[in-house]
Amino acid sequence: MNSVCPILKIIPKPDSIDSETMNQIKEEYDFLPITREEINSNMELQEIIKNSEKDIIIFDIGGYFSQFIIKHKFISRKIKFIIEDTENGYQKYENINSNTKILSVARSVLKENEDYLVGESIVFSADAILRNVGKVLEYMNCGILGYGKIGSSIGRHLLQMGIKPTVYDCNPIKQIEAFNRMCDINNKRDILTNSDVLFLATGNHSLNIHDFRKLKNGSYIFLETEYDIEEVKKHIFKYSNNNNFFYLVRKGNAVNFLHNAVMDNFIHLVRSEMLVSAQLLLENKNLIEINKILELDYYTKQKIGSIWLNIFKKGRF
Repeated sequence: MNSVCPILKIIPKPDSIDSETMNQIKEEYDFLPITREEINSNMELQEIIKNSEKDIIIFDIGGYFSQFIIKHKFISRKIKFIIEDTENGYQKYENINSNTKILSVARSVLKENEDYLVGESIVFSADAILRNVGKVLEYMNCGILGYGKIGSSIGRHLLQMGIKPTVYDCNPIKQIEAFNRMCDINNKRDILTNSDVLFLATGNHSLNIHDFRKLKNGSYIFLETEYDIEEVKKHIFKYSNNNNFFYLVRKGNAVNFLHNAVMDNFIHLVRSEMLVSAQLLLENKNLIEINKILELDYYTKQKIGSIWLNIFKKGRF
């Protein structure tokens, strides 16, 4: 990345920090240790962008700068491109009116390989956490809200364990796909009231306060309300009020980082696509635009895939 465009700062995501890796990187690059909530108000970040002699490219993982470019429009004129990695971030940038160009790899065919392994990691961590409290996933009713790339991967890995999950997606075509893949399908309300374990895989806000009130007593949610909160076991929080109670794992934060979620060499496909995109943007090359979001053309993705096969399939890395 530094060879494509010199790195000004690295903002580490708290959930994904590996201290050994971070200590090595700190020897060469500067870190700005701020949270998602602090990005919009952090003065040091604003000064870095405002005083930069060159235009800025931001590599984003989760839509961290989606509100920044709205709130700080004058400063954001220095931000030429934002290259976004996740579906959650894609949805945050999708409806923003800004002069900053947004490129996303979230819906790339190359990222499907990574998303498949994310689903596997989520199921693995869910199983490990539940066993820690004396529960066995195979004997619990499992529901999935959202049947996109990660939701479908969760479904597939549950089926491989002998668990037939029940799926709801607001898109009827996705419902048909889930049914075709041997999952049960049902409406959202019934899944909320009948699931012992609920996987949220929509990339967006899956549940509102009215949905939480419909949850089955004692259910486990994997992904702050009017509920009282009590940590009953490491990573497991009991939410309760006079109406019902349920367990929210990691307070709704992603669970797949708990057990060193491994993407193997497939992670390099998406990282390569982001770097190639940055290079082409700097060279003012034409890219595909869909709903104001830019993405790499299919032929270039094929070239990345071919290089990946030559390196990793032959075991040279």
